Amino acid sequence: MLRFLAGGFRGFAAGPTYTAAELNGAPAALARDGDTLVAVIGFDCGADGITGLRAVLNPDKLDFVRRQLA
Repeated sequence: MLRFLAGGFRGFAAGPTYTAAELNGAPAALARDGDTLVAVIGFDCGADGITGLRAVLNPDKLDFVRRQLA
């Protein structure tokens, strides 16, 4: 799952790193460029696997997530 995101977001930020996380009780990936959180990708999962993705790129919302993770 994280490999897929790494390929999909390759041009988004120079050298992002991805970390698996759980947000709001669901699986997610955190994308960081250095120490800066640049995206949060949430996964909707069902019996058939991943059924949807939710990406947060808004800096104000990412700041809220960063504070929650601290």
